[in-house]
Amino acid sequence: MTRPTVSASRPARLAAFIANAEAWAFYQSMPKGYRKVTTHRVLAAKTAETRARRLAFLIDGSEQRRKLASATQLENP
Repeated sequence: MTRPTVSASRPARLAAFIANAEAWAFYQSMPKGYRKVTTHRVLAAKTAETRARRLAFLIDGSEQRRKLASATQLENP
């Protein structure tokens, strides 16, 4: 079984999320299951552009202290 390779830009994307302290704190306060699902939604995208767009959406939603309803929608406040 081969392991998936980690792209060089993955640490940079994570660093961008951590740099936004408010968004990162909210995201870390969410249950582990939510974090696992949202991480999968971001990383499962086929293209780098889609992954970047989904991560930006997750960061923006976390900054607003709103959970994601889907990969492209926020839950109602």
